[in-house]
Formats: sequence, structure tokens, C-alpha cells
Amino acid sequence: MARSHTVSVLDKIRGDILAGKYCQVEFLPSERQLAEFYDTGRGVIRTVLRKLREENLIYLIPDRGAKIADIEKKRSLERFFLRFSGNITSKGTEGMGILTGICASAAENNAEVVMSFSDKKLFMSELTARYAKGDIQGLIFLEGWDRATMFSALETAGVPYLIANQELNDSALCCQMDFRNIGRQAGRYLTSKGHRHIGVIAGPLDNYLYQEILAGFRGALAEDEITLAKNDIIEPQNGQYPDLKRALLASERPTAFFAMRDHRAMKFYDTCRNLGVRIPEDISVISYDNITWPDAEHIGLTTLEQPVEDIGREAVELLKEWIIFGTKPESKKLYAKLIERSSVKDIS
Repeated sequence: MARSHTVSVLDKIRGDILAGKYCQVEFLPSERQLAEFYDTGRGVIRTVLRKLREENLIYLIPDRGAKIADIEKKRSLERFFLRFSGNITSKGTEGMGILTGICASAAENNAEVVMSFSDKKLFMSELTARYAKGDIQGLIFLEGWDRATMFSALETAGVPYLIANQELNDSALCCQMDFRNIGRQAGRYLTSKGHRHIGVIAGPLDNYLYQEILAGFRGALAEDEITLAKNDIIEPQNGQYPDLKRALLASERPTAFFAMRDHRAMKFYDTCRNLGVRIPEDISVISYDNITWPDAEHIGLTTLEQPVEDIGREAVELLKEWIIFGTKPESKKLYAKLIERSSVKDIS
């Protein structure tokens, strides 16, 4: 938690410097003043200043303070490549939302985006050649890319690149959701409403992101000494949930379920309707994404929203940071926002 707070303060001060909040010819405020302004401790400020010095964004004058270093005006985000894995239409609202965020941030930076929607394989060697010619400054790949098998040529050539909305367990620079926190938020919300017998409508649990969501959910329940029973984890079988009916008809069924994606919540609603089980009177449900079921808002589904446009925007900012400072930044994790509607009954 402390490290996350330090990174947050670092991002704020770096952003304020780049935005011109502090005069380049004057000293930065003192450690005490910075600590008060950014609502943190002086130890955190010292760590942040050290990091900014390593990034060559500031320099220190002994016994006097810190000043902003000369930033090369010619180094800015001007043109980058955006590559989709597969067909953009297959990603639906999620993909289009991320694309919107990328394009909006590019426009704000007066940068040009070179997009590839083709299914034709574009070899990394070709992208490396375009980078070497100065045709592009870096690359953003939209989810589903495996760094271990795809990007060795880019890394050898030192090409800045990242993966937006990465859902794999990969060490590449990326902008992604904090999957564990999604599960934790869902678990804490249900327990706050008095639910103690809770089930899960899972995604494929051989998939990294669903493993992480489940781990976060288990951890949240464990804080209240609640155990998630194996029979209450409903896994998909060929895209269907045949065990869901069994769980809903059980004599001691869960009082609430967490669905890992709104389109799975839709199947939950359909099954409950067919069985005459009322939501939320008889059973509650919370979900995640707020994008994969168009009727979710109308039906009253409480869900954790995936900020798709923010993912796109943050991806561009990460690439910009790498290009401007010449050093690879740390990956960025985003948090889901609770959209509270009417599908969870308070039984406390």
C-alpha cells in the first residue's frame, strides 16, 4: 500500500512539473511544503524527489533545494503506431472505448496515430524498421499479446512499446485493470450488505485475469472469516453454466452471487427468471465491467465499471513518458468504479 501511495504522489508531482505548474528558473517548494500540498509525509517526498532526479526531470543544489531541469522541447509525442490483435469489432464496446481514449489523448497531445485493423500479420521486424527511420516513435498494442513470443525484435532495437488492457500474466509494460482489486471490491460490497453465503459465476479459471479476480474475492471474504465453498463456484462448460440451475435450486443456496462480467450476469438473470427466482428479493447479484450487457442499467444490475476510455488515455501517457524521458516507466493499474443500482439486497 505504501509503495502504491508513493507512486501516486510521484505521478502527481511529475504531471504538475510537465504541465508547467512550477517555474523552471525557481526552486521547487521545500519538502515540508510539498508534503503538506500533496497530503503525504516528508519521507515520501524525499523518495519522489530522488526518483525525479533519476529521471533527469529535476536536479539538486546542495543546501538550497531542487530545480527543474531543462526539458528538451523537441522530445514530445508526435506519431505512434496502434495495433489490434484480431478484429476490433469482436471486442465490441470494450475495444471501441479503449480506442476512443487513445484517440482523445493523442488529439490532446497533437499526436498522430497510425492504426492497423488488418488481420494480416505485421512482423515486428517491419515495425522496428519504421521506428529506425523515424516514421513512428513507439507502439501501443491492444490486449491479448504475448511478449515472450512476439516482441524480442522490438526490445533488441529499444523500441518503446506497451500493451493496453493486458489480460495476460506478462512482464511487458502495460496499462491494465487491477484484477485482484475487482474481486476484492465485489466481496467487500456483498459482505457490507450482510451476505455471508456467497457464490461466484466465474470466467474460465485457467485464464490469468479470472484467477486474479477470484483470489481478490476470496481474500475479501476471508477478512470476515467467510469461506467460499467449491460448490458455490460456478465455472463455464463450453460457454454455458449447467451447474447454475443446481445452485439456485439448492435447499441452502447462496444469498448473493458475484458474476465475473456483465454478460454472465445476464445468464444469471435469465436462469433466475426461468426458475421464478426474484432479484434482489430472493437473491442478489453484483457484476463487473458495465459494458458487455446493454440492458444492465435498465435491469438494475449493480456492477463494477471498467473505465475503458481511461485505459486508452493512460496507455498514451505511459508511451509519452517513455518517449520524453527515454526510460521505461512502470506499468499502470486502474481501479473499477462501483455503479450501485438495485440488484443487491441489504440483509444486514
